[in-house]
Amino acid sequence: MQEKSLQTQFMLAIIANINLGNNRTMEKYQNLDGNSGITEYEIGSDSIKVLFHDNSLYLYNYSSTGRKNIEEMKKLAIYGKGLNKIH
Repeated sequence: MQEKSLQTQFMLAIIANINLGNNRTMEKYQNLDGNSGITEYEIGSDSIKVLFHDNSLYLYNYSSTGRKNIEEMKKLAIYGKGLNKIH
């Protein structure tokens, strides 16, 4: 089976634009590059949620994006640099 492009995988992973209010359990994204639209993230066992400045929340998981890509995204999120380049 041919792997989908990252762009297609990410488009499939969109949840919706969600205002998270005061119930945030997400980690602040370090943004060491200083030019990311990402503000927060939350790592799950087989997924990562990414919150953007405009309150768009994306859920990426093994099914939509692939295990290898998710594990790389987790590393970049913790490192605080490069996550926006994958998206």
